[in-house]
Amino acid sequence: SKLPCDGVVIEGSLVVNESMLTGEPMPIQKMPVEHSQHAAITKKNIAYAGTTCLQSTGPQDGKALLVATAVGALTMRGQLVRMVLFPTSVRFKYNDQLPFVYMILCAYMVLLCAIYLSPLVNLHSWIASYLFILNNIAMCLSPMLPVSMVMGQSVTARRLEKQHKIGCLQPGRIPIAGKISTMVFDKTGTITKDGMDFDAVISVQDARFGERIQFEPDEGDDEAVAAENAEVVRARVPAGLRH
Repeated sequence: SKLPCDGVVIEGSLVVNESMLTGEPMPIQKMPVEHSQHAAITKKNIAYAGTTCLQSTGPQDGKALLVATAVGALTMRGQLVRMVLFPTSVRFKYNDQLPFVYMILCAYMVLLCAIYLSPLVNLHSWIASYLFILNNIAMCLSPMLPVSMVMGQSVTARRLEKQHKIGCLQPGRIPIAGKISTMVFDKTGTITKDGMDFDAVISVQDARFGERIQFEPDEGDDEAVAAENAEVVRARVPAGLRH
């Protein structure tokens, strides 16, 4: 059964499967804390919520005794879920350089205002000069610039989810997606199971991938597809490799 909370083993021992948290399907034994004033609580003494208890031995009706230390969102599993739902903010380089960009815009605004107030530009009216200066200030230091950036990221996130079925929890990360050159995927037990199912074989001929050869039909395939698949296996797969 699955453990409902995080806890420290004080009597007996447990054998748990922590693949829900660590991705490793190997059983791990949890030992009780030593009865000493200087005993330290380590990972081998702590059982986590969501892990599967495979074996429990101890003095309490043959079961181990566990003292609960965290429940709900405070458990290790709850912290992992919270970290996925609310990821830590990422500071991007262009965000850190925005003050420098605003300094350049301010200098540009001051230069334009000085030109309009100088004798080089004669608009024959102080009202026209005032309107030109006000227009330059609004153009250089637009208060809608941060709002425009957020709106653009929100529209992009909605488009990704609608057209490509890609959900983004932090739209602020989308602008750097175009600079990704390498993406590495790691197999983890938290989204898979302990065993592996053999599905198909893709042969390599002349340094090129061939067609996908599936040994067993998928669920829902009709008899014609299954017969065609079996014929492909008999024609392309040696007899010694079919079993």
